[in-house]
Amino acid sequence: MIEPISLSSSSISRRNVEPNTGNILLFHNYRDRESNVPNVQKSATTLFDDVETCIDKTLSQLREKIVNATTTFSIIGIGFSTFCMNLIGVNHQNQLISNEDTMSYACNSPEISKECQTLKSKIGLAGAKNLYKRTGTPIHSCYALPQLRHHYKKLSTLAQQTSATKVHKWQTIGSICLSRWIAKDDITSDESSSLCLPFSLSEASWTGLLNYRTCEWDEEAVKLLPKECIDALPPISSEMEIFYKINSAYGVRWPEMQNHCRFFLGMGDGACANVGSKCSTSKRIAVTIGTSAAARICLPCPILNCPQSSLDKECVSSFPDIPLGLFCYRISKYHILLGGALTDGGSVIEWARSLLNLLDDDAFNECMSNITAKYATHLSLDKTRCDDTDAGKLTCVPFLSGERSTGFRTSASGCISGFNRNTTPSLFLGSCLEGVTTRIGVIIDLILCVAVCCNNGEKDCTIITSGTALQHNKVWRQMIADCTGKNVMMDESATESTSRGVARFVAFILNEGTNGNLRSDLAGFDDKEEQLYAIDICRSDSAMNGYWKEKILAQEELITAISPVWQ
Repeated sequence: MIEPISLSSSSISRRNVEPNTGNILLFHNYRDRESNVPNVQKSATTLFDDVETCIDKTLSQLREKIVNATTTFSIIGIGFSTFCMNLIGVNHQNQLISNEDTMSYACNSPEISKECQTLKSKIGLAGAKNLYKRTGTPIHSCYALPQLRHHYKKLSTLAQQTSATKVHKWQTIGSICLSRWIAKDDITSDESSSLCLPFSLSEASWTGLLNYRTCEWDEEAVKLLPKECIDALPPISSEMEIFYKINSAYGVRWPEMQNHCRFFLGMGDGACANVGSKCSTSKRIAVTIGTSAAARICLPCPILNCPQSSLDKECVSSFPDIPLGLFCYRISKYHILLGGALTDGGSVIEWARSLLNLLDDDAFNECMSNITAKYATHLSLDKTRCDDTDAGKLTCVPFLSGERSTGFRTSASGCISGFNRNTTPSLFLGSCLEGVTTRIGVIIDLILCVAVCCNNGEKDCTIITSGTALQHNKVWRQMIADCTGKNVMMDESATESTSRGVARFVAFILNEGTNGNLRSDLAGFDDKEEQLYAIDICRSDSAMNGYWKEKILAQEELITAISPVWQ
């Protein structure tokens, strides 16, 4: 049995990530029931205690399902997906320090936005473009470079740190979990004395500091960090590193893991969601809308070996440059994840529900029925043009929490233009759906520019959807199909796609390779597409192309008009 542990953004960030700063809330401070006074030392639990409690409950439920007392089960693999990016500072004894010594993709603070501008001024336009080209990520507050620079600048103004409060190494949620669970003699790296673990390629790439072509920390990016920070970066494991032994304390707690269980470094939740959605080849694009939104595709991109001493040339593949507006993350030495993301996807609809007082499910469902009916009928006479009625011609820019793809402007804000006194709640909410749809459409157009090259000029790709916001909203799926000109399919495996992706990665490695040995990497992972079992297909209507082109153009013009006020 394989145990996937999903610490993705949708499952953890609402409770455990501080809004704006992006700090990870490691500690939960409970109050003493008698005195009602905070008692941090005695009663504080951590995020990692919560993870372990979830494992306790899962194993307990599995044990209860074993009816025959003589029957047992074993866990043979533990894999992680973690929300990316996340960094947690630990001291020289591998202990957690504080919430302030953490950072994540959710950062949107003015201080980090200012640091982004400082970085751009320091390296110039050409330097920023070259950084993007090497790392696959722009300078943005959701990545580690500006956050780390700001963190160490802030520390320099404080009193001298002790060894207990100084960051010895940066780790991830997954690596800290593993360091708690695995036996110390199972670590073979130079970090064995402190139980600090290396980063997987996936975890390292999501920081924005990895040269995705060489699979090493990017030399020029790292030079922009203080020496103290550089020394705290862990090594990178280019293989699917496996740990073979659980320590004695956790072995007693989880006896099902004592025999033959293998532990794996973390993988990015986006990569796992793609694979779990059966989108592991260049013919399928995964579109996920939960709280946020993303469109991603897995593409082959093997690195080429070159001598370590060759400092004047990179180990580059023949892969084309990343289009401006997208990100590119490493999954393995053989694959990359290309795509774009919106900080706000389903959260835009939740915001509109609150704003329009549609929190009651009946009221919201009635509003959605009106949107569905309007989308099905209001363009029946002329599908090539946007509706222009007395109720207003609405255009939505859905940047409630800044912009990631495609402009990566941290100070961006949202806007809805064109409403008047005749605008109804259904028209307003419908414009929000269309606003997110058009941004997804722009991202997919950029993805297809690269996917066509990998598919020998073939343009036929299928969109596979997942995420709670799309699972229960057919009209939104139809909008995406019409906007992109691609059929949109919902597979029966759409639920829990991230956990499913973790399980697939682990199962692939655990299957024996040559001579009975375990595989050490993901070579050949994308050789065969998984069978799809569609529970719903929304087919694109080519007659709607003109409508959506006009919608995209109107949105782009609005973004251009309002962007000068984004400071």
